[in-house]
Amino acid sequence: MNKVTANSAHLENVKADLGGAGDYGAITAEAQIHQDAEHTMGLKEALRRYPKAIMWSVILSGAM
Repeated sequence: MNKVTANSAHLENVKADLGGAGDYGAITAEAQIHQDAEHTMGLKEALRRYPKAIMWSVILSGAM
């Protein structure tokens, strides 16, 4: 199975999971909004929002 066929099969699985809704434009637009918000987030906001993720990263990095 080539990469294009695998991606097409994955897309069909996603459609089935969504119940055939197929409103991918709205889904991708919302995902883009959230991605942009995370990319423009400052350090203080990231520290406030994701303390567990930061601690996990510090502990894992320190263990190496």
